[in-house]
Amino acid sequence: MERIMKTGKWIAITIAILLAIAFVVLYQPDLSREEVDTKYRNHASKFLVLNNGNRIHYRDQGSPDGKTIMLLHGFTSSLHTWEPWVDLLKDTFRIVTLDLPGHGLTGAVENQDYSTTSFSETILGVADALSIDSFVLGGNSMGGGATWQFALAYPERITHMILINATGPWPRQDDRKTKNQNSPFAALEWQWFRRLARHINPRYLVERGLLKAYNNAPVVDRKLVDRYLEMILREGTRDAILKQSAKRRTHVGSTPPSLDVLTQPTLVMWGAMDSLIPVSVGERFVGELPNAELVVYPHLGHVPMEEDASKSVKDIIRFLSLT
Repeated sequence: MERIMKTGKWIAITIAILLAIAFVVLYQPDLSREEVDTKYRNHASKFLVLNNGNRIHYRDQGSPDGKTIMLLHGFTSSLHTWEPWVDLLKDTFRIVTLDLPGHGLTGAVENQDYSTTSFSETILGVADALSIDSFVLGGNSMGGGATWQFALAYPERITHMILINATGPWPRQDDRKTKNQNSPFAALEWQWFRRLARHINPRYLVERGLLKAYNNAPVVDRKLVDRYLEMILREGTRDAILKQSAKRRTHVGSTPPSLDVLTQPTLVMWGAMDSLIPVSVGERFVGELPNAELVVYPHLGHVPMEEDASKSVKDIIRFLSLT
């Protein structure tokens, strides 16, 4: 018995040492905000301090006299995801993109509020600061969810909606198993992993996640992985992301809001190969929104605007030219 106890003790000590070594090897400190901001801002980057003290990074590009389109990125992404569309739309449209609280060069915000209400307040604050009374609002994934939620809160401000592989208001019981299996961020729902993730280098997680989200598209190169990784490692952002992840199981409401009050013309765009949110969610959007159409891209994944910018942007131009 004494021998067994000694053996167990040494096994425990060995495991503890190996874990300590692994932590030292994988440990990754934050990157300074100045370092990341210098690398990823450009001539179009501007910063706006809202009434709540939050400092928001945004870009206002394209034709000043064109129809205004405001675009919202997905979870752990940034406004950079829209640059392929901006290049193709800027001669005709005014395009406003922004980094939502907890993301991109906005990063951690003063009031530490990363809720959907905070997203709506941010969209409204940017629109008001730029004197944009009404506009087209579109978003990908989490940004798509922020789009219809803002439209419910401020319907008079939105002329059209664009929902790209968007999160919906409905419980995800039907696709939760598939989503959890495929999403590399599913582990962030585990409290022990969130504590560990705050300190380790997430490159493997980021790269694996991007390959799945982008359906192994060629656009997932070293530059794209570095962009996501360095934005996440920006000082304060990991804490902000982990706070959001802790609430990802919480539904937006016990009773899903009704979307049939949103009568704006809506384009629902979906990559059929999306491993995170199935096409059935896009079909449900079209079924509940009274003035919506669905475009499905057979070979694209969760981020159609980057995976095939030229193909997806043609549908944007067609859609907005109809009304």
